Amino acid sequence: DGFWIKDGQNFINVKKNLEGQLFLDISIYELNSLNTIGTFTSANKAVFDGQSLEIQDAEVYSLDESKNINNISFEKFDILNKLVSFDTDFIDSIKKSPEDLTTSMIIKQISYLSDNKLRSDIFELELYKRLIKPFTLIAMIIIGMLFNPMNILAYRISDLYISLTLFYGGVLMASNMIWAHEIVHFLSMGHFNGMI
Repeated sequence: DGFWIKDGQNFINVKKNLEGQLFLDISIYELNSLNTIGTFTSANKAVFDGQSLEIQDAEVYSLDESKNINNISFEKFDILNKLVSFDTDFIDSIKKSPEDLTTSMIIKQISYLSDNKLRSDIFELELYKRLIKPFTLIAMIIIGMLFNPMNILAYRISDLYISLTLFYGGVLMASNMIWAHEIVHFLSMGHFNGMI
């Protein structure tokens, strides 16, 4: 239940995440202007309040840009506070697939990944799928209304037969297709997609 996360110039590794509020065995690699490791911070525990990390008994190793191993300095802090740009909701979403996230959380993921120059393809794809679903549903209802024996034989547009019964038939057809998608999702993933 650990994770890696990039936050600006920091690469954060947490070996154990407890409820998104307590991180155990945490390491932070901070890059310098040359995109090499400038500072390495390690600690057994850090408390996360949704905006910053309160790192306890932190050990900080700093390396200047000369890359000379003799120029490594060491400092120890009882408490070291570090601001981050992610929140507890973001941490909770890390262990979920895009299909299980709310639309607002997907947008937040895309924004965060883009800001940190990381790929957000799978989240963008899931967002696009959700945006076109209402139009897909409308299209399925129209197809269900048009593709019936009476309308298939229509010679002119004015010959098309439209009724409330056909509309309900189209809704039923759309519903069947949605449930077919849900069943396939359940068989492959082991749970229904609540964001359908």
